[in-house]
Amino acid sequence: MPNRKRPTRVAIVTGASRGIGRRLAIDLVGDGLSVAFVARPSDRLDAAVTEAAAMGGEAAAYPCDVTDHDAVEATVASVVDRYGAVDLLVNCAGIEPVASVADADVGDFERTMQTNFLGMVCAVKAVLPAMARQHGGSIVNMSSSAAWFPLPRGAAYCASKAAITAFSESLASEVEKDNIQVLVVYPGFVPGTGMSTTHVAARGAPPHFVHQSLEAVSSAVRAGIGTGRRQLVLPRYLTWAPIAKILFPRASLACVAKMQA
Repeated sequence: MPNRKRPTRVAIVTGASRGIGRRLAIDLVGDGLSVAFVARPSDRLDAAVTEAAAMGGEAAAYPCDVTDHDAVEATVASVVDRYGAVDLLVNCAGIEPVASVADADVGDFERTMQTNFLGMVCAVKAVLPAMARQHGGSIVNMSSSAAWFPLPRGAAYCASKAAITAFSESLASEVEKDNIQVLVVYPGFVPGTGMSTTHVAARGAPPHFVHQSLEAVSSAVRAGIGTGRRQLVLPRYLTWAPIAKILFPRASLACVAKMQA
């Protein structure tokens, strides 16, 4: 059950310099939260914090590469030391290499899993003690509809997103006793992000009916925090996609392959 006694007031957002992470972090500041913007050092990170601070809220940059697990732990510890708590963790950091399995090397898979999956795991493990002490909190992990429908030339990315799903579902059952909500988000195609640019360049744009704006994703995620929900599919009708894959496996996979060829 969500924590109704303690309002969400301190958030950590990874991947906060661009895309969904940036939009969410800025909007959370607008909602009145103190937000730690976590991302690799860059002008984009500084610009995101400046934009958020201009809204009158509290935003702070925490330069950190999520593949450096010691740095992730130190970053979370710094946030807890500064604010005394962490009420919300949003894991958005991610990369999307595009290459066939034959052409990719093992390092491509290692880098993708280190960033998309293990970086998320490390951040989650770092916040759990603080959330358990305060008996409440929310964790949002950004998966993808690609976890259900793996894309050609996207094995590394899709595998990392499927791993996020499995990890999150297991975690949710473990931490429910501590009043910690785990929400997994499955966005469709979100134009205007770094990964969407890579996707379009390699495969072309997917059909418009799977598109979601950054603003729509941010709004839906923020509305889902604290509700007790375990998954959020955007757009909602994609909830039926896994069922269609089970009932019509050949047709479903052929459709995905055709759209992404």
